Amino acid sequence: MSNKVYDSVFRAIVTKKPRILIPLVNTLFQKDYPANHRPIIEHNELFKLSYGAGLEQVVTDLVFSIGSDRYHLECQSTDDGTMLVRMFEYDSMLSLRNSQQVGNRLMVNFPESAVMYLRTPRDEYQHYIIEIHAGANRIEHQIPIINVNDYSIEQIADCGLWMFVPFYLFRYEKRFKAINNDDVLIAELIRDIANVF
Repeated sequence: MSNKVYDSVFRAIVTKKPRILIPLVNTLFQKDYPANHRPIIEHNELFKLSYGAGLEQVVTDLVFSIGSDRYHLECQSTDDGTMLVRMFEYDSMLSLRNSQQVGNRLMVNFPESAVMYLRTPRDEYQHYIIEIHAGANRIEHQIPIINVNDYSIEQIADCGLWMFVPFYLFRYEKRFKAINNDDVLIAELIRDIANVF
C-alpha cells in the first residue's frame, strides 16, 4: 500500500467532513473553536519557480482556514527525513499566497502548521523548529507534531479526534504476525477495535 493511499484517505475525510478538523486544531494549537465552526478548505496546490525546470507544481496535504486564521497540515505515514525542509518550503509559499505589499514593505503571514504522523517517527520530537536569521534578528517558527499512535481509543474519544480512527490499526502493524498466530492476542485486538465503535 503506497503512502498516496493514506493521503487520499486523509484528504477524503477532511473534504467530506471539514468540521472533524476542529478538535485537532484545538488540541494542536490550544484553540477553543466551537464544534459548529466550519473550516474552509483552500487550494493545496502551490507553484514554485525551479531553476532550469521552470514552473513546478507542489501539492501540500491540507490548507484550510477557520475565520481569519490559516492552517497547514501535513499527514505523514513515516518520517522520511525531508519533513522539516518541506514544511519551510510549503509555509514560505503559502505565506506569499496572501502577502501584501505596501510601498517598500512586504507583509507575509506564515500559517499555523503541524505534522500528523500515522506511525511514530524515529525521533519523538514535540515540535519542528525553523529558526530564521536575518542579520541580528531571529525568528522561530514552531511546528507541532502529533503522533496518532500516542492516543488511546479513550483519548481519541475524549478529545473528539475521530479523524484518527481510520489510522488506528497502524499501532498493531509490527505485531500482526504474532497476533495472527495467537488466539489471546487476536481476542485483545478484536476487543480494542470493538471499543472504537
